[in-house]
Amino acid sequence: MNNKTFLTLTLLVIASSLAQAQFCFSPERPQVGQIVSFTYSPQTTPLAKDSTLEGRFVRYSTPNMMQISRPTTVTLVRQGNDYVGELYLPKKDVTGAMLFFRNSKIPQRTDLNNGQFYIIPVCDSAGRIVPHVTGGQASVFTRSHFLNETNFRPDPNWIVTLYEHELAQNPDLRPYTGPII
Repeated sequence: MNNKTFLTLTLLVIASSLAQAQFCFSPERPQVGQIVSFTYSPQTTPLAKDSTLEGRFVRYSTPNMMQISRPTTVTLVRQGNDYVGELYLPKKDVTGAMLFFRNSKIPQRTDLNNGQFYIIPVCDSAGRIVPHVTGGQASVFTRSHFLNETNFRPDPNWIVTLYEHELAQNPDLRPYTGPII
């Protein structure tokens, strides 16, 4: 197994193990133009005892498209102990969505998934994750107002890890550092 594959698998295992029990979405490999249904189970989160929950999300993309990263509320419908919702992935300019959940009456009570938020990555028609999925997450942490709602300061090491992962998966995205002619 090469280093690139190992790094990808490690990041995916970390992210999925943190969120697996409390967040899942369908289709499993969402593509642009699709509606993604998700289920949020707050039983093991800081919102376990809250009953009025809402989701907040941003869609993100390439660094030059960060203006699409405007926070939006997603309606949650309670089904037993779980909450379900839907997001639409537009046909262009989106590589993923980042969510968090909060008490709608006390917005300071949040579930940020241990500072990594909940991610819905966009895949291509072959089911592969598209470029800018992890780099876009890092850009949301550093270049958007999404976190202002949460009073959360991201771990700089996690941001660097996301950018490093993106560049390992997509080395052609690395900025040109040669001489300018």
